[in-house]
Amino acid sequence: MPKPDEQEILARRQAYLDIWQQAHANWQEMETHCNQEHTLRRPSSTESRYLSLAPTEIKTLVDTLITHNPVVTRKPRRAGAKHKENADKTERWAIALLEKAAVESLVPPFKLAAAYMALLGYCTLGIKWASDRWPKKPRKGAPQEKQGEYEEARYRSFPFIIEAPHPGRLLMNPYERRPTSALEMATVTQEDAERAFGSEAVEHLLGKPWDASEMLTYWGLDWNVILYGGREVWSAPNKWGFIPWVHAYAGYGMERSPLQAAGVGTGVQVGTTDGSQALMSMGPRPQDMAVGLLNSARSALLAADELFTAFVTMGLRSVYKNIYVPAQDLEQVSRGLKEIGLVGVIPVNDPNLIKWEDSPDIPPAVFNTFQITLQDIARGTAPSELHGVISPGVRTATQQAFQISTGKQR
Repeated sequence: MPKPDEQEILARRQAYLDIWQQAHANWQEMETHCNQEHTLRRPSSTESRYLSLAPTEIKTLVDTLITHNPVVTRKPRRAGAKHKENADKTERWAIALLEKAAVESLVPPFKLAAAYMALLGYCTLGIKWASDRWPKKPRKGAPQEKQGEYEEARYRSFPFIIEAPHPGRLLMNPYERRPTSALEMATVTQEDAERAFGSEAVEHLLGKPWDASEMLTYWGLDWNVILYGGREVWSAPNKWGFIPWVHAYAGYGMERSPLQAAGVGTGVQVGTTDGSQALMSMGPRPQDMAVGLLNSARSALLAADELFTAFVTMGLRSVYKNIYVPAQDLEQVSRGLKEIGLVGVIPVNDPNLIKWEDSPDIPPAVFNTFQITLQDIARGTAPSELHGVISPGVRTATQQAFQISTGKQR
């Protein structure tokens, strides 16, 4: 296929953004819960109080079910104990791969992918070739020692870059199991872009060297193109024949009933035998498939934080009681203000004039509602992997982590 131009790449990005728009909006809502930034219904004079349920469920699930360095094994070649034993041995290149991926990243990419999968219900993972990390082959006739060092370096080297960026920075066709194109977005300063691609890359932009602009990288089966500030700054044929990105859904969502009228966009009117308009699914929508662990419990999470805010407020009012003047004594206060000419301090000689605020009574049903809400969150955030599969009777990620940590202490 011919190389796509700037307008084609930007049009593709707009089309993908339209498809993913609702899913991205849902992710923002889930992230506000996990970061304890969502808005609570409360009086303006009350400070919001948040429980740590949402971030704890996500972090505990990731730490419990996903290890920092996944175990790499091979399938047995044939039946038999010996072949099974050989398959369970991790290859040396796999050990190097996992160690490098963990050490050279601020956060292990596999753990990041698991976190996005749990919170957003979708993750992206990329493995790119880094030729500068591959050892150089010794020249012909080099000493045997050099050849041995080269062979050993081949086992130890890791010429790949593993990345697990936020899914919002990578746009791919949600209907493809194995994507054939991807758009990778990043923020790069003008001086970094000039250093990488030359002065021509930033000559169409205004501003200072430290000002940042968008770098859009197009990955296709035939071409790899980079746009900076909307203009092409680099391109090359894709020698691999595939793109280095994959994506996956968590499996908590599902495709919903069709909403699209059949035949739309084809110019053909499709109907049913009774004359009504036929509906046809155009494929699973991203917002229906990219569903995270907290999605089914978001209403309960909001209710729990609002109830917790109310409990904290009532507790503070019970300890730090306010002093107020009863309504029946306002007339006496008004006379005192007139006597002092609206200036000065009203002398309070009668202790009955000052009242302490009564502590609010909390009906038992409120506490029951709070407990039911917490139980609903526990049920709604427990994936099938923890519903008695790992340990019978243990139904939440938090309980599972507690049981594991208790067992390690014995």
